Amino acid sequence: LHLLSRRQRQMCIRDRYKNVDLKEFYNVFNPMNEPKIKTMIQMIEMDSNVKTIFEDLCRYYMLDQDEEITLLKQGKYPIKEFTRCLKVLENIGLVIYDSRKVQVAEQGYSEIDLYKRFIPNIKYINAMNTSTFAKTIVSHWSVIAVVAVLIYYSIFSHEFQLYWDDQWQVINSMTNDGISLKNLQTIFHSISNGQYSPINQLYYTLIHLCFGYSSLAFHIGNLLFHIFNACLVYLLAYSFIRNHFDSKKALGISFFTALLFAIHPVQVETVCWISASKIVLSTFFYLSALICYIQYMRNSKWQYLLASVVSSILAMGCKEQSVIIVPCLLLFDWMLFKRNMRSLKVYIEKVYYLIPAIAIFIVTLVANKNTGEEIIGYTIVDRFIFLCYSSFKYLLISAIPFKLSYLYPFPFQVGEKIPMALWIYPFVILFIGYVIYLNRRKPLLVFCTLFFILHLLPVLHVIPLPRYVVAADRYLYIPYIAFAIGLSILSYHLYERQRKWILYAGFLYCSYLCVYTAGYAPAWKNSDTLKEHFKEVLKKRETNLSINFKHEKQ
Repeated sequence: LHLLSRRQRQMCIRDRYKNVDLKEFYNVFNPMNEPKIKTMIQMIEMDSNVKTIFEDLCRYYMLDQDEEITLLKQGKYPIKEFTRCLKVLENIGLVIYDSRKVQVAEQGYSEIDLYKRFIPNIKYINAMNTSTFAKTIVSHWSVIAVVAVLIYYSIFSHEFQLYWDDQWQVINSMTNDGISLKNLQTIFHSISNGQYSPINQLYYTLIHLCFGYSSLAFHIGNLLFHIFNACLVYLLAYSFIRNHFDSKKALGISFFTALLFAIHPVQVETVCWISASKIVLSTFFYLSALICYIQYMRNSKWQYLLASVVSSILAMGCKEQSVIIVPCLLLFDWMLFKRNMRSLKVYIEKVYYLIPAIAIFIVTLVANKNTGEEIIGYTIVDRFIFLCYSSFKYLLISAIPFKLSYLYPFPFQVGEKIPMALWIYPFVILFIGYVIYLNRRKPLLVFCTLFFILHLLPVLHVIPLPRYVVAADRYLYIPYIAFAIGLSILSYHLYERQRKWILYAGFLYCSYLCVYTAGYAPAWKNSDTLKEHFKEVLKKRETNLSINFKHEKQ
């Protein structure tokens, strides 16, 4: 700032040190980067003390460190509050700490010492300009895409799963009849086996129109949308953590999050199974809706809100579980944007999402009721055990994937006594919840936990649905995003302490995920290879059934 002319200083300060326009400071820092200016203004205007202290700090350095003009001379801020505000500005990246400026007395810091130690980080602001920012993102996306294609290379020789839903979900009359008014009416008015997914069926029809029943085309479509989703996860993760880390660190954490999402073996079922395309499609629109909503909250432009609503409707048209977007947006308002949850405006904005969500929810309930396939007989206690058991299983395979399968049968049959071994899971979940409660002051941890639970809630057996498995890998496709963000942040904090060992551990962990995914994907080539892979699980299941039958007979 000392390089500025006197006139430029006066333009920034105006009435020397009163009524400072915050935007003028940023226009001096980086006049060609308006979006970043607006973003940073919004970030520090959330805290009035942070804003005031930053303005005062800029005056201090603009006027050649004239200590007499600072508000601290008046004793306005306690030392703890002043230190907290400076730490916030340091985390954002607007100021840097210079330990060489002054020697600290034994009695501790003084306000003026802190003013000398924390200086406006003009170098950082100018370094992270738009072009560098965009190049970094594109390079990260390229790496993610290349790695995803390499580990899923076997998908190019995969076939249809003719004994696992592809025979009726993909190969049907609606796919054959192409794009015609009559067929479009059929697509949007049909419910197949308790599922209403017209957008997904339209996707099948378009692929068939271009390539016919080519399994390669359908599999490439799944892989492409998986890569697109990984890129959207990158943007979403960056939106979550940008207020807690500077841009370089936030981009690094976002890259690791998206990479984990792309290579994790738990995603193999969703990517390699054509009938699971409804999940990759709905996730694409779902994440787009969330990102557009974040942009709407930060820019207040109705176009972003419209794009978010349209994307959410398309997501619901692919997969009925996307109705969870309404409470998810409320979670964003509460945890991410710190909005006043008593304000009526917060809930009025959600009406645009709520109306289609209610419609899809009603259609889904009616469709499932008409199928006659609802599992009957499990008590409330049984379902509570299933909730704890499946929750722990999802956490376990998210952290350390092993023995993955396309079927996870219920651990006991209807009417059977609950095995004693299953009663340990409620206590395990209670312990995990207690650990999270002890760290409740860490907002990112709380946010990731709630995001994970919220998106798993529809499949945790709280609501009886026609499900013949206690858990499924595909149900983790969206919830795993929260786990990946949490793991990436934890890895970064450990990296700051032990860089060498964390780099080795991270490399080995990612290598394990890649090798497992590349080895597991060929099992989904066709129905025969899938059954062969599941043979051991079937044998174990048959053994359990025979044992149960003997007990019943006795």
